[in-house]
Amino acid sequence: MKPVETAAHLQTLPNGIELDCGNGRHCQILLTGPRFARLVFIPADGFRQDRTWMILGSDADVPWQGRPRLSPDATEQQFSIEKNDGAIVLSTQRFSIRIQLDPFRLHWSLPDGRTFAADRPSFAYAFGQHNHALLHAMVRRPQDRYYGLGDKTGPLNLHGRRLRTAMTDALGFDPKSGDPLYKHWPFLIVRDGETGTFYGLLYDNLTAANFDLGAEHSNYFGLYRSYEVADGDLDYTLVFGPTLRDVVASFAELTG
Repeated sequence: MKPVETAAHLQTLPNGIELDCGNGRHCQILLTGPRFARLVFIPADGFRQDRTWMILGSDADVPWQGRPRLSPDATEQQFSIEKNDGAIVLSTQRFSIRIQLDPFRLHWSLPDGRTFAADRPSFAYAFGQHNHALLHAMVRRPQDRYYGLGDKTGPLNLHGRRLRTAMTDALGFDPKSGDPLYKHWPFLIVRDGETGTFYGLLYDNLTAANFDLGAEHSNYFGLYRSYEVADGDLDYTLVFGPTLRDVVASFAELTG
């Protein structure tokens, strides 16, 4: 895979910004609701799947035929934008996003400046050169707790496991460690171990996915977790809490 190493500011949008990420690929970082921050990569040759069935948007319900991936989201949000030290900072009343342009990575922070989520320092976003694979990797803290991904065996806290989301019926699964189990449900709920903040990550991609939540270790990247698929688009929404109740309620609002 080839990482997205640098980005450059192209334009400011009504609810975010658009970046040039090289190789004809653009990236939009959008504030799509009071608790939502969306990142979507737009490939030079167009989306692999240009419609979505996951996100409700401004519709009363998602149409049978889906909705265009880049159709307007529900509401425009109030935010400020600041450029400094090779970075762009988008700020709302609830959180801020620091977009480092070289190397390209994102930090999400609370109003008091504490970081509750961050991309891996390098190789955070990567795409296959001879296939359609893609990767997103984030910093992992030892005290983090991970929940979600649909039906999963074993303890509720998924930290330390490598799990697959796929619409596959399990036969004779192990109730402690069997995987995958029934659902493609690419929504991960995180409790940040340092700030105690809850947030969710919804990956809008119908391709079966691998979530590494601490099973893999590397001398090069430090502690991290990753999302990896063999095809589709890299389009995800961070759902801000700060409580678990807030995350679940906002997720229901986002997806209908």
